[in-house]
Amino acid sequence: MNTNISAKEIDLNKHLIVDIRTIEEINELSLKNTHLYPIDFNTAKEDEVKSYFEKLYKESDKALVIMCRSGARSSMLCEFLNQEEKIAYNLMGGIIAMCQNYPEMIKN
Repeated sequence: MNTNISAKEIDLNKHLIVDIRTIEEINELSLKNTHLYPIDFNTAKEDEVKSYFEKLYKESDKALVIMCRSGARSSMLCEFLNQEEKIAYNLMGGIIAMCQNYPEMIKN
């Protein structure tokens, strides 16, 4: 099951971008029109994370796209979230790719 999506494929009318980078990373650089859910992978509780994303998936009329800095953490999270059903896409290249393709979305 392919759960990857490129920055060029993003359509904000169809996709909800969820930024899972740490608070420190978000404070350095963030994008407009993204949903923030910072995750510390060292302390995060799997059941809480899964519950949060399942709820967000059910409440949103858009496809969830998970974004980190480069795509590594979001790929791991998507693999975890999509074990039973496909609920999220991994943004390949992360915020780096988004900034290259959509510089007008940069907030700070």
